[in-house]
Amino acid sequence: MLFGGYVPANGNSSDITSMAKSAIELKNIFAEGGRVTLVRIKHSEVQRVSGKNFRFCLRIKQGKHRFNAKAIVYRDLTGRMMLTQWKPNGC
Repeated sequence: MLFGGYVPANGNSSDITSMAKSAIELKNIFAEGGRVTLVRIKHSEVQRVSGKNFRFCLRIKQGKHRFNAKAIVYRDLTGRMMLTQWKPNGC
């Protein structure tokens, strides 16, 4: 993996699945309009910086509605995570 650019990630890996679930958990802390649940990971990419950025296109469910959302989760070198972007219908 090179520093700087995003590269495709295996959406079936335990690390990617765990980070996608973390994106949902972090989003639900500040849930506006109700909690969301993960349906599936449509696309995932990783960017190595001082830590890692995980960029996702997620299929999610909120109430009776299903839609895609773009999410970026940053994990620093100590393992702390932060949801840096959440964009409904962003992918």
